[in-house]
Amino acid sequence: MAFVVTDGEAAEKRKVRSGAEEKMKQNMNPSEAEQLQQEVHQLEKDRVGSKRPMSAIVLSDKQGESSSARQHGAKKKGRGPTNMFDVHARKFEARVPIYCNDKGQPRGPEKHRKELTRFLGTIARDYDWAPLTYTNWQKVPNKDKVWEYVKSKYILPPESEEWVYETLDQSWRGFKCRLKKLHYYAYGSYEERLEHPPEGVPEAHFKTLLAYWETNAAKKTSLQNSENRKEQDNMHTVGPVSFAMRYDKMQAMRELEALQDDQNSESHKDSYI
Repeated sequence: MAFVVTDGEAAEKRKVRSGAEEKMKQNMNPSEAEQLQQEVHQLEKDRVGSKRPMSAIVLSDKQGESSSARQHGAKKKGRGPTNMFDVHARKFEARVPIYCNDKGQPRGPEKHRKELTRFLGTIARDYDWAPLTYTNWQKVPNKDKVWEYVKSKYILPPESEEWVYETLDQSWRGFKCRLKKLHYYAYGSYEERLEHPPEGVPEAHFKTLLAYWETNAAKKTSLQNSENRKEQDNMHTVGPVSFAMRYDKMQAMRELEALQDDQNSESHKDSYI
């Protein structure tokens, strides 16, 4: 299928891209911009000579099959994202208590701990709370209001505020990564990407993302991250159990071992009496 681009659409495309480029260059002097261009060019040369093409890095076989299915008009309907409507509708007096360690990391109850993590994921995907028009989470405004909203659904200690922000940061970056994989890399042109926008994302936000992903700075970061990931021999994971829960379990095991050692020592002394 051929896409016909009008002069107006082409002008809009150039305007959006140039606007994003200008924002990225505001904090750069000419020599830095030239150096950045050279580094991107070198990274692209390295990628071309790599054993794994970019498509293999950002698209799995399953994603390739779904892309092919879209071209043939077949759309596989999946489970969809978690919405957590019941938590968003929860009243203040029905807040759920979350027990945390001294670092503010949730320990339990396990059911509510997992629910809280999923709930934070819905906030990270909400463009009102977490706009997609920012390049990193640190620049997202009104995070204090997000913290107050979370506390209106759960009873959390003040120490948990940092953990909440870190979890939102991870979920927000993960969401943008999935958008890039499914709606940027999956299509070969700007026009095709606009024809397949993500659901629930405002058009203005999506166009801003597309413009940013086309900048030299974004391309350099993406290529460098891909190269770094290829150099990792082992992927580290602790599974579905949180670090706080795993730490508590290890701490309990150490205390039990220490108690057994003390009992064995006392028993050894009694044998000589």
